Amino acid sequence: MKTAIFYIPKGSRKPKMQGLATAEDSAAAIDHFYRRVKQGNGRAFLVDCATAEHGRRIIKTWQTNTRPDIGAPAMTGVHLDGRFVAIGVNAVLAIAGASEAVKHWELRRQRDGRVKGRDTRAIGQRSDIGTPDINDYFGRNLGRNHQS
Repeated sequence: MKTAIFYIPKGSRKPKMQGLATAEDSAAAIDHFYRRVKQGNGRAFLVDCATAEHGRRIIKTWQTNTRPDIGAPAMTGVHLDGRFVAIGVNAVLAIAGASEAVKHWELRRQRDGRVKGRDTRAIGQRSDIGTPDINDYFGRNLGRNHQS
């Protein structure tokens, strides 16, 4: 199972996979799409899925509010009035991981002179083994004005 990042631009219907939450810069990607959604420029989904097509099916069942034939997600997170949605346990953890990573980027720049690649992942081990706090699970630090 992978945690994929999907984005649906305003005026479009088909979700496009933008990457994985375990890839470098995924925290920045999640933050970027959170900003775009917050500004009203589309919708975004983080989905635990096997393939991109599987992820699109999960998103479609979410949007139509139907019972999925592919197994119901164990956990979901709904942000920005349903325009930014995490479907699956790892997807919810990706929100928390991205929020925690974004929150500490400036500190990491001052400490290390740069932000290491592994510190830009939403899911995965970071250099200082930072753990998200309760506010990160609600995406509190996403979409803020950070220096990047």
